Amino acid sequence: MNPRKSVLATLVVLGAIVVTLAARPAFAQQEKDEDEKSEKSAGKAWPPSAPKATISPVQAMAVAKKKMGGGTAFQATFEFDEGHWVYGVMVVKGHKISEVEIDPVSGKALDTEAVSAEGEAKEMSELLKKVAASGG
Repeated sequence: MNPRKSVLATLVVLGAIVVTLAARPAFAQQEKDEDEKSEKSAGKAWPPSAPKATISPVQAMAVAKKKMGGGTAFQATFEFDEGHWVYGVMVVKGHKISEVEIDPVSGKALDTEAVSAEGEAKEMSELLKKVAASGG
C-alpha cells in the first residue's frame, strides 16, 4: 500500500472511531459538561440545544472541499467549538490534512486549520483513554 493510501486509510479508521464515540451518551454528556464549564468560565451559558442545521454533513463536506480548492473531504462532525456549533470537516489535499469549520445554518466556511495524522491520532488516543477511565 502506498503511503498516501495508508494515511488516508488511517484517517478513515479514525473517523469511524469518532463517529462511534459520538453516538455514546456518556461521552456526549461528558463533552457537554466540559464545554459547559469552559463556556461558564468565559461568562457564557451552554446553549440549551443545537441550532437546526440547514445543510447536511454531505453539503458541509462539499463546501469544505470547495474552500480547499479540491481534495477529498472524508468526515464531517457536528460539534460545539469555541462558543458556536459547526461542522468540523476533514479534507486531504496533496498529502496535507486540513480541518475546515462550516457554519451549519449559513453553510459558509469559517476557519481552516492544518492538522496532522499524528496529532489527530494523539488527540483520539487521549480521548479514548479519558472515556475508558470514566467507565463509559
